[in-house]
Amino acid sequence: MKKKTEIVRLSVCALGMIALILDSKTALSGCREGVTLCLNVVIPSLFPFFVLSVPLTQCLCGVRAPFASALFRGLGVPSGCEGILLVGLLGGYPVGAQSVETAWRSGCLDRKSAERMLAFTSFAGPSFLFGMTAACFPGKGYIWLLWAVHILSAILIGWCYPGKNDTVGNTPAGKQGDLMVRAVSAMAKVCGWVIVFRVLLGFLTRWFLWLLPEEGQVLFSGILELTNGILGLERIQNVGLRFVMGAGFLGFGGVCVTLQAFSVAGALRKRHYLIGKLLHGTLSVILAYLLQAAVFPGQLRWSISPLPFLVCLMIPGFLYLFRKKGRYSRPVPV
Repeated sequence: MKKKTEIVRLSVCALGMIALILDSKTALSGCREGVTLCLNVVIPSLFPFFVLSVPLTQCLCGVRAPFASALFRGLGVPSGCEGILLVGLLGGYPVGAQSVETAWRSGCLDRKSAERMLAFTSFAGPSFLFGMTAACFPGKGYIWLLWAVHILSAILIGWCYPGKNDTVGNTPAGKQGDLMVRAVSAMAKVCGWVIVFRVLLGFLTRWFLWLLPEEGQVLFSGILELTNGILGLERIQNVGLRFVMGAGFLGFGGVCVTLQAFSVAGALRKRHYLIGKLLHGTLSVILAYLLQAAVFPGQLRWSISPLPFLVCLMIPGFLYLFRKKGRYSRPVPV
């Protein structure tokens, strides 16, 4: 198995080198776009949160939230670790994953609880939602609905995700390394993946994506890289379909965001994050589909009746796979 993995990795790297040699202009253009995106959008919106997330997480660990204790018990969040959800909700991708890793590294969370919380504590930040995503819709009301779908889907995952326990978060052990070094390191990893995926999308757009219909191009781009998918939503005429696809993109986060989260999650097992984001995207699509059918005018709805049932079949499949192969037990009653 290891030998096969090495062969696949070697083949991918060789193909990438050949592509860079044969089409260097596309590579340079994609790299410039990636650097521009990092300088203009990614670093200004994420770096302050990376700097503040570490001390904020350490300050909030051990602080209980009795006003919402029932909700957090239902999510299986250890008492005293409720603030991690707040950091993830406000910071955006992949600050939530870094906050969980910080809490685990500082001793506030044990490994089991930290890996479980990776599944539902990573959100699209308000700055991304109201700054970039809102521009794709004709009114602010759409983005508030998308945010509600996004948060509700994460809450449902926390309630259903196996491995709940009654542990209590510990008091943080203290400072864990240089704050600025950790923030810069995390930011560099995120920007590195953004640039790589911009180059990859440049090649795919030039060679393959033009063969797909408009909706297919946007869907593929959004699954691969979130920002490019969100920006492409304006090319879709049907607002209902735009709403459903946007919810799915924000819930899953894209392959690029997943790799960013893997980079900042340290030694925690990453499969819990991946399963959680697959469920987040799936639930977001279901809820957005049902919601757009109720609130949009008839000419703007997106109607394809088999979709909700097909997607619903995926959810128990994901949970069954996790419970069958995972090491965690089924949820205990709270």
